[in-house]
Amino acid sequence: VPRTLGFCSSHTPRTSTTCRQSFGSVRCMSTCEYSEDAIEVPDDLREPLVAYARTVLLQSKTLNEWAELEPPPARLRGKYSRTRSFLEGAVSLVDRYDRTQEQIEELTEMMKEPDLLSMARSEIGECRESLVEISNLLASHLFPPEEIEDRACILEVRAGIGGTEAAMFSQELFEMYERFVRYKGGKFDVTSLNPGPEDGYRDASALVDGKSLFGALRFESGVHRVQRVPKSEQQGRRHTSTAAVLILPVATETDIVIEQKDLKVETLRASGAGGQHVQKTESAVRVTHIPTGIAFRSETSRVQSVNRDNAVTMLRAKLFDIQSAKKDQEDQEQRKSLLPRLDYGAKVRTFAFNLMMINDHRFDLKSPGLTAIMTNPADTGAFLKKISTAAKVKGIRNAVKSPPQDYISEFKPVSVKSN
Repeated sequence: VPRTLGFCSSHTPRTSTTCRQSFGSVRCMSTCEYSEDAIEVPDDLREPLVAYARTVLLQSKTLNEWAELEPPPARLRGKYSRTRSFLEGAVSLVDRYDRTQEQIEELTEMMKEPDLLSMARSEIGECRESLVEISNLLASHLFPPEEIEDRACILEVRAGIGGTEAAMFSQELFEMYERFVRYKGGKFDVTSLNPGPEDGYRDASALVDGKSLFGALRFESGVHRVQRVPKSEQQGRRHTSTAAVLILPVATETDIVIEQKDLKVETLRASGAGGQHVQKTESAVRVTHIPTGIAFRSETSRVQSVNRDNAVTMLRAKLFDIQSAKKDQEDQEQRKSLLPRLDYGAKVRTFAFNLMMINDHRFDLKSPGLTAIMTNPADTGAFLKKISTAAKVKGIRNAVKSPPQDYISEFKPVSVKSN
């Protein structure tokens, strides 16, 4: 059941992030339209979204009919209450949408009267703004943020094609993400950092933890390409280099169970700068999952047990991602995916320094202000928000083409099932 309970008929100020107004008999615990989770629905998607919502309303009607026949069993009453509140929220928003449409039709008729033309035109404008507002709320209600978006995540950046320039670009991306995470008040714990042969990072990884940070970063996975003139280039020729980014949600022990017998743990000497400690102690740890051959190394802590825990956490996240990908493939025909899945090898973005432009190829989004996006965490956040919104809109476009999720079948009364 989506974690939203419904939306109120008015909104808190733009400075607020959570709406606490009353929604009928239900207290609205959803994010307000003005929060970071709000979805802006394009004009051409509004009517298909409302049509999709009307099919959800049929489930609300059926659920009410079942409740009159037989109350849900005690073990399901909590979930039943949340589901009913969610469906009632959709009903209320569609009703508001329909009433506003009717107002526009009445005002359109009023415009035929010269004395009422000016007033009717003004009110029609307000009603159209209300339709936009209601459709945005409806999208956020039907397609709320997934709970997984609040999980901690693994961030990994690897230099690709381009030698030293690729390593430098890898470092710039890694530091861009670090500034953004810290700006948002999150934790950014470096777990591995492997310097390039001359400059930059060959690869680097970190554990990221903070509210909605995985949600903000999840669409960064893929190959990022940079086009610019390297500092070492004497002829002024533009080079193309790449770096690969991987974002994985941290899996819990209930998500993935790893048997100790399936792990090979090796202690190593930490690489890089660090003085006598690096030279004399084997604090670095490499953990290999024997059945799959997947290995992770952690060396940033001087405490061996901490490095081991970090490596196991990254391994569990990777195995969880593989398991999720397999499940997605098996269920592809049965379920709709709200958010498009990205493969690690997919080219997702080009940083064109000659144009000072970032082009995201998945959503055909071109964003100027490349330097500000890469160096200013507020601009980085605005860019990431634009990407996540585009991804959600794309997901909604796909979702509204299919029947909605079944929210109510588990509450079906025994008397109805027997028929």
